[in-house]
Amino acid sequence: MNSELFACQFCKEYFSIQREPFLLPDCGHSVCAECLNVKLKNGNQFVCKEDGVQVTRNQMNEFPKNFALLQIIKNRPTNRKIVMNNSPKQLENEQDSDRCKKHGEKMDVVCVDHRVRICAKCALFGDHADHKVVNLEDALKKIIRRIDELKDMSERLDKVTNETFEMSQYFNKIELHFQSNLDVQIKQVNSFFDELTLVLDNKRNKIISECKEKIIHSQELYNKYITEAFIDVQRKVELWRMTSKDRIHYYEEQQKVNSIPFELISISSTNELMLIGSQYLKELESTKQQILLKIDEPSYREVHLELKSDLEQFINTYLIVYQKDPQFKLENSLSRLESITECSLLKDINSSIIQDPLNQNQMELWIKQYQENQQQKQLNQQYLYQQQQQEQQQQFLYTQQQQLQQQQQSQNQPYQQQLSYSNHQRTDQPLTSQELDDQYLNNLKKSPSATTLATRRTVSPSPIRRSIKQKKINEKFQPLIVKLKGDSLDQCDFSQAELGDEGLLSLITIIKKTKNLRVLKLAKNKIQDGAAQQLLIELIEKQNENDQENNQISTINLSSNMLTDKIIDTILDLCKKYSKNMQHQCLNQIYLNQNIINLSRVKKKVDEIKKYGLIIAI
Repeated sequence: MNSELFACQFCKEYFSIQREPFLLPDCGHSVCAECLNVKLKNGNQFVCKEDGVQVTRNQMNEFPKNFALLQIIKNRPTNRKIVMNNSPKQLENEQDSDRCKKHGEKMDVVCVDHRVRICAKCALFGDHADHKVVNLEDALKKIIRRIDELKDMSERLDKVTNETFEMSQYFNKIELHFQSNLDVQIKQVNSFFDELTLVLDNKRNKIISECKEKIIHSQELYNKYITEAFIDVQRKVELWRMTSKDRIHYYEEQQKVNSIPFELISISSTNELMLIGSQYLKELESTKQQILLKIDEPSYREVHLELKSDLEQFINTYLIVYQKDPQFKLENSLSRLESITECSLLKDINSSIIQDPLNQNQMELWIKQYQENQQQKQLNQQYLYQQQQQEQQQQFLYTQQQQLQQQQQSQNQPYQQQLSYSNHQRTDQPLTSQELDDQYLNNLKKSPSATTLATRRTVSPSPIRRSIKQKKINEKFQPLIVKLKGDSLDQCDFSQAELGDEGLLSLITIIKKTKNLRVLKLAKNKIQDGAAQQLLIELIEKQNENDQENNQISTINLSSNMLTDKIIDTILDLCKKYSKNMQHQCLNQIYLNQNIINLSRVKKKVDEIKKYGLIIAI
């Protein structure tokens, strides 16, 4: 074995228990503790003599001990000498003078059991009789062959070790991989925002064009109003001016010929003309004041934009950065080998990696994420279960209502009418789709009868329904309700008013009586399908009655509530029912963002609703 492996490269002294070897982290070669302390105390950076690598560490605790080499030193016998680079002939010449002290014979035999040189007599009938012996020359050849094999293995191991621990090749490969990954992601992000910019630019130009058109239209209406207001008065004034001008001209002509027009002395005609002139003057002043009032307060024809503040949330929803959890398996196949390298060293390394606080923090983060995901799943399951319970209870109440209505009808009708009614109900002819839609809408509009209300009082409601019934409209929205009743608002914002279904149903009676209300905001109120359906039915049916006294609501915001796909079905049914008048009605936009609506299932229905002139934003 090469003795240089056991010597310090600076002082050339052999490593020992007192002179412990330390590894240079930058290249993997060893130096003794004394030389390393001297180098570090001087404060100068030094270079490994084996490969010329610059040592960058400057603290003693940054240089690990070479435990593998220490173990070899501990296991090596102190009385064993390692003889290197000696041929068999040289060894034989050195030992020719050695003869057996007991027999005086040349010691050319080796006792394998005791690992000593002996003579032939010792092997035949001496102390080493019956021991395993070999010829000295064969033993020397075998030893040298094994040493050569060991040297060759050491050189191969050094070569492979140097190639394996050349970190740059791994770092470069990892850097290329992640740089490629980064380039792809940057390209995707740029493509997304380029497309988003194009869409926003088109939308901006469209909105600006629409604002210009509406403003020009409003300006034309004002100009037309002013022109028409002055035309009638101006015509009257012109006639009066012509009459008065004729009289003045007649008087001036008579003055030129020294004649006095006594016919103008008529007081009645002059007074009448003056009275008419003063009336026209008052009418001009009144018209002017009315026009000035209209010009000073043109706010009801101004163009307003409803700007949404959830743009960042939209981008976060459609552009998510995620990364797969790393799954590193910390194993080393050398940990199972009991050879030169000590197993305990590898075990210490593995345990240090596992106990690394960075890895522990990452593991805690994974566990926390897993627990949060499980809690979210449980909340979703509880919410779905509550929804199912509410639907079952509503179905039960509806069934009870139908049964009570049938019993009430059967009690009020004669027996024969009851039979005819029963026979009529048992006809096997199925209803058409239009009849089913009409029946569905009529059922939604019907208010429960007194009998049904009495039955509902006897049924114990679930805690969720009881909490909804007990809710009241927030007090800070009471002034808004007063203004709404006075019909003095064109925009009404009940967002986060905690209305619920009961609160919305009480508001419907007020809303459908308004005439000036244009925008109604009901976001974040925990409104469910039933109340929202009732609101839309009342508004759309009211606007299709062709009555100028009806409400003029054009936009409804029902975002962040508890609406499902049923609301889309209701809107589509209403559009089909009033298809002839849908293009001319005021309601043209409904916001349903952040509800429990499956966009993939209702996309076709939303596109179909859009054909009727009603835009649904999901």
